[in-house]
Parts: sequence; C-alpha cells; structure tokens
Amino acid sequence: MNFSDNREKIYERLKKKTKNSLCYNTYVQITDNETAVIENCKHIVECNEIMVKVQTNDFIVEVWGNGLSINGYNTENVTVNGEITTVNISRRGRK
Repeated sequence: MNFSDNREKIYERLKKKTKNSLCYNTYVQITDNETAVIENCKHIVECNEIMVKVQTNDFIVEVWGNGLSINGYNTENVTVNGEITTVNISRRGRK
C-alpha cells in the first residue's frame, strides 16, 4: 500500500464520520417565544394546539404552549409557531 492509498482511506473514513455526526444531530432553534425550528426530524408523534411532539434520530422534542401549529414540515425540519412556553428534550429509548 502506498502513501496515496492510505491517505485516501483516511479521507473516506473522516468524511463518513463527519457526515454521520453532522447529519443526525438534533438542532432546535427558538426565536423569542413564537417560533421553534427542529432540525433532522424523523416524524411528528403528536400535534395539537398545546403540544407538538417530534421524534429525531436520538431524541423526543416536545414543544408546549398555546395556539401551536406546524407551518413547515419536510425531511430536514419542522417549524412550530404559536406562543411557546416550554421545550422538553429527552433521549429516545432504543431497542
């Protein structure tokens, strides 16, 4: 094995590790008490006017408040709007 082959293997390992760590992390951005953007969602577990529960790769994120609604949902994020009073984040139990 020459130096170039070894360098290429190291590069591929680092690229894969970086992609896994960045793509699956849970990010929550809260603006005032009116908007919460939850990134890297797997699916919406529950949604009503007082609570939105979202599952990410490793966590369950609950947004509590009044007049809550989901205005954007795609494979990358969920946008929750309304009067936000509490955000709970708990680690998902895995089988």
